[in-house]
Amino acid sequence: PLELNDGTVSMEYVPEFKFNVETGALVVPQVQLISGDAVVTAQRSSAEHPPEQGGDGSYATYWESSDRTLPVSVNVDLTQGQPIGRVDISWRGIGGSEAYYQYKLYGSIDNVTFTELVDRSTNEDLGFTSDRVTPSDTTPYRYLRIVISRFVNFTNGNAPGYNPGLYEIKV
Repeated sequence: PLELNDGTVSMEYVPEFKFNVETGALVVPQVQLISGDAVVTAQRSSAEHPPEQGGDGSYATYWESSDRTLPVSVNVDLTQGQPIGRVDISWRGIGGSEAYYQYKLYGSIDNVTFTELVDRSTNEDLGFTSDRVTPSDTTPYRYLRIVISRFVNFTNGNAPGYNPGLYEIKV
């Protein structure tokens, strides 16, 4: 649903909702954001766009790798273990040079042994991805790792002319 606030439009993504035809009400499931106090780190970062900007709640800031060397990983410490329902990532793009990012998402309870949760190594969705973690997986993951293996400018199939990055990670 869209929200208007002092001339600013915002929208919180939900993967599904219901519409009550009798009342005309939009029924949106309640989702708990568990990454609000998360600590975001990265394998490499530019000085101007450090990893904590990838989880600060602002789409005006972003994390950017210090170079285009791949793979590169972004790590999220949720500060306590809990089951993961969904991971939403808003990927960086510049002025129409939109890219799709190919990656894998891993979870860990101890920051040593990681389990693959999501394989997006063939992803071609632009700008935003939303990944459900298997509902039967109730492992209390504290740590998440996003390993970016490739990012591609969708207009020409080449690597973009900028370093990989992301605006926000929401868990």
